[in-house]
Amino acid sequence: MISIFITAILVGFVFLELGYLIIKRFKISGLIFFAIFVFISLYYYAYFFEASDYGRENRASMLLVVNAIVYSVPLVIMFSIIVFSKKKPDNIQHIIAAISSMLLGLLFPVFALLTACSVGADCL
Repeated sequence: MISIFITAILVGFVFLELGYLIIKRFKISGLIFFAIFVFISLYYYAYFFEASDYGRENRASMLLVVNAIVYSVPLVIMFSIIVFSKKKPDNIQHIIAAISSMLLGLLFPVFALLTACSVGADCL
């Protein structure tokens, strides 16, 4: 269970740091392309490797909706953090990335579980 939290924190931190680098070099269009690429990658990874057999075989449409919600909401939050803090100094950006990735990483598994249960795709 701890590996899920660590993975979510690391993915969030890497996304934020790369987002800061991309928005400095390629402006907002590069960041949008990067966010869409990360969303598609996480979406397909979750569908083929993380979904339970029951959810994938019996409720595939709900599983697609859950994956879309679960991965789009944190990405939109991180995208907003990057856009609103792009004018800050680099040290402050690193601190913002570290704190927000810890918060999002710790809340992500709970958010994913509650979303899957509320949609009715696969609940404990």
